[in-house]
Amino acid sequence: MRKPLFSAVLLVALCPALASSSPAPSDPGPRYLRGGECLDPSLARGFTAMDDRHLLIDAGSRHYLVELEASCWNLDFANAIGFKGNPISQRVCGGFNESIVFRGERPCRIERMATLTKDEYKAALKDRDAWRKAHR
Repeated sequence: MRKPLFSAVLLVALCPALASSSPAPSDPGPRYLRGGECLDPSLARGFTAMDDRHLLIDAGSRHYLVELEASCWNLDFANAIGFKGNPISQRVCGGFNESIVFRGERPCRIERMATLTKDEYKAALKDRDAWRKAHR
């Protein structure tokens, strides 16, 4: 049986922007995640577009900041996304030729990924407007 290349459709998990103290870190860390750090798309349960190049992924006990190679138009309006990861494991580590996909748009290549702590993830969600201003 063949596994689909694009997997893990996610429902929108957009949170309203609330005032808070600190945005997500500006240095998203290493270019490639390794092994168990990588995103298993089947565990992803929600996403939030921070702007047209940054995306937060909630994968249960793990949280990710995904930086895209270029602007990904209409990301704010996507109600579901999928991932094109490693062709063998289907995991997404921020490696070469990995991307996010959503209906009606071309794939958006991933430039880098980083794991976030639960507190960093919550802070980024709470202060989305400030995060957007800091990363323009």
